Amino acid sequence: MRTPVKNRSDVAQWLGGAVGAVLMVLSCAPTLAGELYRLNHQGIERRFVVHNGAAADSAPAPVVVHVHGYRSKETVVAAGDDLSWAEWPALNRVADRDGFAIVYPTARFGKWSLTDGMKNAATDDGRALDDVGFILGAVQAVVDAGLADPMRVYLTGFSEPGSLALIIKG
Repeated sequence: MRTPVKNRSDVAQWLGGAVGAVLMVLSCAPTLAGELYRLNHQGIERRFVVHNGAAADSAPAPVVVHVHGYRSKETVVAAGDDLSWAEWPALNRVADRDGFAIVYPTARFGKWSLTDGMKNAATDDGRALDDVGFILGAVQAVVDAGLADPMRVYLTGFSEPGSLALIIKG
């Protein structure tokens, strides 16, 4: 049960604890909870993470595709193959508890291709990047691996990825 904030000193105490928790998390080296997959799409190596958790016992399992929000190109390039930034630990815990798999696709250079003309959302030869095709290809890869039930695929995300859900459903 949450304790109500009564005065400024309560807020300051809470903020001090919250800042300490954030600093502790930032000082820990991130670890990838899922398995890194690579998929050649449009002649470009694309990457995604699959967190299978408890779903492995009941494969093929339902699968949730969680599409991350915007990340700067510099952040994505610096991370290399460490895609822990794309995972959502709280969702991993729910998947472990409830027995479903999660696919975490990653956008090329941190931004999804939703419209034409985005400079960071193009192939090296200038063609429009097909992120919808990449996400569908990632789902097909986990279905082909026997991890996911193709009749129970769900898509979630924050901000811009909400638009991707509408485009994919289209």
